[in-house]
Amino acid sequence: MDSAKLNDWMQVVGIFAVVASLIFVGLQMIQDREIALAGQYQERSAMAVEYWNGLAQSEYDVRTIGNNVIANPKWTESSEMLLHRKKLEWLT
Repeated sequence: MDSAKLNDWMQVVGIFAVVASLIFVGLQMIQDREIALAGQYQERSAMAVEYWNGLAQSEYDVRTIGNNVIANPKWTESSEMLLHRKKLEWLT
């Protein structure tokens, strides 16, 4: 094998190595994006759970809503419910 053919084969192998490394980098970018999205979803879920736990443990909110319902059976909305609805909108 002369040096020209060897040089040609080395260039072909080099091209395949570059293409393979670009494919690998592309796959890594896709995986990193999926991991970042999963982290965002997990963080949003954790914040929603924290909010609901706080709401469930908040005696004031439960008492206020309960008193409004008892005092006015046709009660549908109040400033507290609107506030809670607005808090939930940014979580979704």
